[in-house]
Amino acid sequence: GYAHGIYRSQQTTPASSSPAPPTEAASATVFNLEGEYAVGYTRIAGEWILDSFETATTPAVARGYLVEAVRTLSPRWYVAGRSTRASTPVFTAGTRVRRTNGTADVTVGYRLTPEILIKAGYQGSRAYTRSDWDHAAAVSLVFAQRYFGS
Repeated sequence: GYAHGIYRSQQTTPASSSPAPPTEAASATVFNLEGEYAVGYTRIAGEWILDSFETATTPAVARGYLVEAVRTLSPRWYVAGRSTRASTPVFTAGTRVRRTNGTADVTVGYRLTPEILIKAGYQGSRAYTRSDWDHAAAVSLVFAQRYFGS
């Protein structure tokens, strides 16, 4: 996908307000590329994003990606994983710095019956303002029953 256009129109301060310089019009370019590939019992999907916004000095550029994969091991077992990352400029104390965040997770699932699934997983995440990762583990029991239709 690709888009380019004005994201901020020119604005002027009314005469009754305190004098301020006019805000110039600015444009943005948004680009993403995504794809999916499946073969046998494996599916891999991903997306890459690049956004550029005009500012008063230099363009603010944000980037990010998502990659995920699912592998069916047997009729009852599967494993899945995902990784994301986003990188964006922010203003801190009058200067522009780049901050990133990210996540990574892995899940293993076992289907007890056609209606009941047990899942266990791990997730690591890092927030924009932190340099260390947070870790979490989870176990869930999923019940799914179709009540309408065939």
